[in-house]
Amino acid sequence: MPSSSARPRGRPIVASLHLRPLVDARILTGWLIARDDPSMFAAYREHGLGRLKLLREHIDADLGDALDERARELLDDLDRRVNLERDEWFQPVNLGGFSGVSVREMAIDADLKREYDLSYAPLSSTNHGEWPTVRDSDTIVCTEALHGNHRVGAFRPPSRTLGPEPAFLGLDLARHGIRQVFGHYGYDVRKNFDAVESALREAAYEQED
Repeated sequence: MPSSSARPRGRPIVASLHLRPLVDARILTGWLIARDDPSMFAAYREHGLGRLKLLREHIDADLGDALDERARELLDDLDRRVNLERDEWFQPVNLGGFSGVSVREMAIDADLKREYDLSYAPLSSTNHGEWPTVRDSDTIVCTEALHGNHRVGAFRPPSRTLGPEPAFLGLDLARHGIRQVFGHYGYDVRKNFDAVESALREAAYEQED
């Protein structure tokens, strides 16, 4: 569970772009381990391969026939990635999800609902541009008293000041997820993170001379 010091309060909006994938991975791996069903692991892998194949087909169709050297290199790299594990002829494309359950249901099944409620949901709100994020980040209250406190565009860059909270949240998510994965196979890697946390704390709270 994320510690209180790792809660994503006061983070700049750009931190959400990095933290949301970590929460996604934490919930997904926790759910796969909780299910402990080899067919689900296979479905997860197959779903990702199919989506990559579909992306390659979309890019190929968008580029058309007039390909320059850079476009050909892009398609060649995509071809390599698509066929890296299995020939594309044997890769189905599934436009839906692989599991048949929502991320919230995954979190509940994996005993990670706290992570869903306090991290996944607010990070998703930020990344999806829901109104509270747009209001707080991209608008300001009009200073004209007769305008009824309506909002106008802020027209300013987002904050680039990054405090330690997002970094510690990222470490907690990675640590607990990786520990669970290795623990599933009988390995205890808890001590491997001690040096990482110590180095992060030293860097985050380093006192200036």
